[in-house]
Amino acid sequence: MAEGFEHRLIDWTAGVGARYAELKTWYRDIQEFWLCPALNQAKIPSLTRSFVTGWLQAVFESPGVEYLMGNHKVESLIANRESQLKGPRARLSNRNALNRLKGESGTRRLTYRWNIVSTYVADILKGMKAKHGHA
Repeated sequence: MAEGFEHRLIDWTAGVGARYAELKTWYRDIQEFWLCPALNQAKIPSLTRSFVTGWLQAVFESPGVEYLMGNHKVESLIANRESQLKGPRARLSNRNALNRLKGESGTRRLTYRWNIVSTYVADILKGMKAKHGHA
């Protein structure tokens, strides 16, 4: 199972690679990002901010993906975050929860239900065009 995760991490790294310079520039202003009014209004918990900042630091201040895999600091970052979120149900510290893991949890790109949203948007645009006499 670990091999599959490593391959997904390598694939993710390749996807980020195309925009690495742009993303690293954005990362340099991470404190300004956290000061964004929309993020302040969203009241993102400090533990979430800390995890995201720690992950970005590991990604952008490391020599490469090999650094992330097997790095104890990165592993601790992930294990601590899982423990914060799941408590005693955390898979990395609960053998029963780990045994129930199917191998896909948390490894896919987040889409934020884009497939559903894009259908709604298309329907709204279609309705607006029909209302204004466009076919």
